[in-house]
Amino acid sequence: MTLDAIVTENAFITNGGEIVAKKAARIVHDSASLGTQREALEGMKIGTMGGTVSLEPVSAWVEEIGIFGVPYLFEDEEHLNNFLINESGDELNELMIDEGFKPLTYFMRAPRQISSNKKIESVDDLRGLNIRVPESPTAPPAFEAMGARVVTLPISEVYSALQQNVIDAQENPITQIYSDKFYEVQDYITLSNHQYQAAYLLVSNDIFASLTDDQKQALEEAAQETKEYEHNLHTEELEAAFAGLEEAGVEIVEVDATDFAEAAAQAYSSYDDLMQTWIEKVHASK
Repeated sequence: MTLDAIVTENAFITNGGEIVAKKAARIVHDSASLGTQREALEGMKIGTMGGTVSLEPVSAWVEEIGIFGVPYLFEDEEHLNNFLINESGDELNELMIDEGFKPLTYFMRAPRQISSNKKIESVDDLRGLNIRVPESPTAPPAFEAMGARVVTLPISEVYSALQQNVIDAQENPITQIYSDKFYEVQDYITLSNHQYQAAYLLVSNDIFASLTDDQKQALEEAAQETKEYEHNLHTEELEAAFAGLEEAGVEIVEVDATDFAEAAAQAYSSYDDLMQTWIEKVHASK
């Protein structure tokens, strides 16, 4: 299941294919076949979509989600997980519910890396580079502080933009770089580890509220089982992605990210008061 998988018609299907809420069960649509993540979320708001897996586009309704777009804010996966399971994580869940998105669980992503047509060995190599970043109120200013020219595009348009040299680079987890075959149109991958993130499994809050208590319990239990399954699958896919990229001839560049982080941090002060508050909450969760 890719990160834009969509659950439709009040059904929820695990990665293993088991339908756990059998109300008008349908199928899981992946790879943006029913639209972008933003369109899926809009569909949930008006009742045409049952659910999706998403993160950055949620910030259009819950500005606080933009905290996950701040490069080099979370130090590692453990820091991120501590944040998600504490009071701040619970607060984010409630904010999403208020907007009609019921979080069932979250899936850890691999750290985000940069793929490019130019070898990036230091933050200076980002200067003037046209790079695609996701829709987020926080990622673009930080990449601009690192010297890049930022372009925001839906993930479904990134491959063609790279192929046509509309953009020079993009950033995503290694697993997505591999699964979306960006290596076919990119020569280098820089292990910048600039963002640790988790994507939320969301269902329509209206649909969730309409279920019986037994159905709600089944859905929540299935989500937790799916989280465990996804974690194991994610580990296997990450190893396979690295192997596949090496076989494809992509040069993987390891860097000291200190200079990248220091440059990105210059953008933090430009964020609004809300983001400043949430930056402090992240720091407190270490």
